[in-house]
Amino acid sequence: MKILNKFFFILSITLLFFVLALNVEAAKKSKAKTLSYPLHKNALATQFYIGETGLDGTTAWDCQAVVHYGGIDSPFNRNGYLPSFQPKENPFYFALPYTDIGDDGAHKKDIPWYNAKLDKGDNYSFVKNHWVKIKRDDKICYGQWEDSLTPDILNIAGKRIGYGKPNHFDYVFGSSSPTHPGIDISPALSDCLGMRDPDDKEYGHTDGLVSWQFINDNDVPAGSWKDVVTTTPVSWENCE
Repeated sequence: MKILNKFFFILSITLLFFVLALNVEAAKKSKAKTLSYPLHKNALATQFYIGETGLDGTTAWDCQAVVHYGGIDSPFNRNGYLPSFQPKENPFYFALPYTDIGDDGAHKKDIPWYNAKLDKGDNYSFVKNHWVKIKRDDKICYGQWEDSLTPDILNIAGKRIGYGKPNHFDYVFGSSSPTHPGIDISPALSDCLGMRDPDDKEYGHTDGLVSWQFINDNDVPAGSWKDVVTTTPVSWENCE
């Protein structure tokens, strides 16, 4: 009996160490995945906002963006990081030149956090609501991905001659050079990054270079950007 008890004790200790080793390895892999996201430097940051003139109250993934947000996110007459009302969704949002659904959607299965078990079809986005970390000088802010931007097509002199498509996977998820602009940020992010310009009568913002990087949800630190977190999925219902 003593020999049997000793055997089970040794077996239990061995199994315990095995489980701990697996957990440590899983943690290392998780951390490695987080750190594998490329850092995009010298990306030109311009500003846009939900309800902006010309967007008809929509975004690439939400035909009722203004309704879901709670109003027009004007860059003027603001209450700190907030518009003149309490938004229903996160005021810290941004747009990148890529979408994984719709006519321009591509490379969906190549997205680093793609999960086939969660994929609900053509109208399910793996990028909407995802977080990024944005840095400008000594300021660091965080925001959620809520739109796709159409980058400029520039001539040799650097003058815009048209608009491209939101299909720049190699830049957004790889190491290709930034598009122009490289990222669109909300008024709240513009404030947070110190890019507000009261003399600009159209956006109240001055364009500038930033660095940005994807970040996993559980790595986003506490801050004003987490007061209201957007969870709205792609919303194309009741669209005309």
